[in-house]
Amino acid sequence: MGGTLVKSKKYTDGDGPELTPQWGSWKKEQTKDGEEILGLRSHKLASNIAANIMDKQQTFSLSTDLPPLDPLIQTSVTFRVWYSETNARIDFKKPEMLLNKPNDEWKIDPLHLTETVKFGNNRTFSYYMVMEPEDNNKVTTVTSSLTLWDFNASFSAVKLSKWEFIPNDPDAPTQGGKWVQQPEEEQALNPRDLTFSYSKSSFEQDIIKDRLGFSMNLNTRLFFDLQRYTNSNFQLTTGFSLKVKKFLDLSFSLTSENAVIFRYFKNFPGMEEYTKMYIDGPQNNILIDLLDSFNFFDNSKRQRSGFKMKRGNFRAVHHLGDWDATLDVSMYPYLDSQSSPPKYDVNAEISFLVQWSAISEIKTDMKYEKRTEKWTKN
Repeated sequence: MGGTLVKSKKYTDGDGPELTPQWGSWKKEQTKDGEEILGLRSHKLASNIAANIMDKQQTFSLSTDLPPLDPLIQTSVTFRVWYSETNARIDFKKPEMLLNKPNDEWKIDPLHLTETVKFGNNRTFSYYMVMEPEDNNKVTTVTSSLTLWDFNASFSAVKLSKWEFIPNDPDAPTQGGKWVQQPEEEQALNPRDLTFSYSKSSFEQDIIKDRLGFSMNLNTRLFFDLQRYTNSNFQLTTGFSLKVKKFLDLSFSLTSENAVIFRYFKNFPGMEEYTKMYIDGPQNNILIDLLDSFNFFDNSKRQRSGFKMKRGNFRAVHHLGDWDATLDVSMYPYLDSQSSPPKYDVNAEISFLVQWSAISEIKTDMKYEKRTEKWTKN
């Protein structure tokens, strides 16, 4: 149980402010017709039942809001069998007002179902579903994910109206267009996205024991937007770090992105309608496109390639006893709109920090940005 017993109410009428106590009552705390009513915010009765069956704990919980609050019953149950864990929860409520009208009927909230299967360490499959009992038991949300050590895959579908690509010129869809959601289409359960990712960080390996260490990391993500296909993309981040114990830490990373991966499906049977916004050409072959991104002898091929370098980061930390000197360098492309014609250039951000290890607030932090050609003190 919780609420407000008394509160100071401030008035500004008259010659000056006056503080008048406002007392709570045995009512639901709310603001009604512009008036604040003080009272109870929570008044709940809850119970939990647990049973240990074959070394697996089964649980059931039930709670209800008591008067003067609006009636609300919340239930949750969890079953565990072998590698599987199943959870279901649903609420029943009778709000005082519904859609700004007095209400005297019980409503059933969506049913949430979660299924998790664990095959061991770092091997898990999970499934989540939302069903609307008051809408003919229609399923409105489905998500699933699979984790196998460093690999992860996930899929989701939600209730929505489909998206459609509308070209600016129907006779020339490769000249551009926009995605439009079809409002006249009845919402239904439709796939939303599919994601694959891989992340691997190696443990620090000693090159010279207790003196020099080395480690690498790799992160990849392949994302498919199953409604607006041109939003699909691929990201790759790779890097390494080198540490000289109590003397120097070096780290370097590169991030690459491909925002046109869906064009590689252009030559697949049955994909003509979904890839009509992409022009024909050898760039639609993923192997040719990847090789073109490293073709430093032909700028046109390298520029048309979908694989783009998005950011490079370098950090060096020099340990000087009680002091640390840190150099950060970050480089990324940007569109220089001041040039004629506008073109992409590479911006470099350089920052230098000297900091006392014992008291981190004592420091000097300087930053340089190539785009503005200015040093700033942070």
